[in-house]
Amino acid sequence: VIFAMASSEWNEVLALQKDFARTQLSSTVHRLVERNVVEIVSKLVRMGLLEVIYTIDGREYLTPSQLDKEIRDELFLHGGRINLVDLHQITNVDLKHIESRVSELIRRDRHVIVVQGQLIDRDYLDRIAEEINETLQESGQVSIADLSKTFNLPADILLENIEARLGLVIHGQLDAIGRDVLYTEAFLARQKARVRGVFSAITKPTPIVSLIAHYGFQDKLFYAVADELVTSGRLAGSMQGRAEKAIFLPEIYAKTQSNWICTFFKHNGYIEYDTL
Repeated sequence: VIFAMASSEWNEVLALQKDFARTQLSSTVHRLVERNVVEIVSKLVRMGLLEVIYTIDGREYLTPSQLDKEIRDELFLHGGRINLVDLHQITNVDLKHIESRVSELIRRDRHVIVVQGQLIDRDYLDRIAEEINETLQESGQVSIADLSKTFNLPADILLENIEARLGLVIHGQLDAIGRDVLYTEAFLARQKARVRGVFSAITKPTPIVSLIAHYGFQDKLFYAVADELVTSGRLAGSMQGRAEKAIFLPEIYAKTQSNWICTFFKHNGYIEYDTL
């Protein structure tokens, strides 16, 4: 910058530097007053040697790096989450400057994000992950929608951060179908045992909706567990139909019907289609 500068401009800078040093070394009466400082700063800004950001009342200057520091300090003091409007009020700097410096901060630091006008850091997300895990371990299940309301964060942002921390901070698994509910392994094991117990007692074709209503199962979880158990061969039977029209056909019923048909045909030599 020095060598690219015209000699006349450089001479002005040197003169300002000498005046400043001389005045500050003189008696208090002759020291720089606010007006002198304003003139010096204004001249340096005009010459492109200094970049400053004015406060809203115009009584103070901040360099971009100082504003960056104040933004980070306030983010830390507010626990890793602060509204940009609050930053604007605290720093007394126009909101456009706050937004500009925050954009630069996000560009340089991938651990900081802006969500719905709020600056959030990774430490905050780590802490709420710990809270989510505590809630999950206590209740066995928790929906992403409820968590979104609790923490006032969009569901997609929460889901993204939950997935990144599964098995590390959050000990559980997401619903395989909608990925909108978290379950603990213990809760899923209990539900599988319940579903298996209910199906094991069935001896005739039974609508799935009646089982869900009677035993108070959660629809999506019940269907997911039932499909898994049938596919893995852990249930003696099959599912026919889909959703509300689905029916469970136990293997014992199919065998009984098949044996009856074979026995009838063997003894009578015929069987009517209406019977089948």
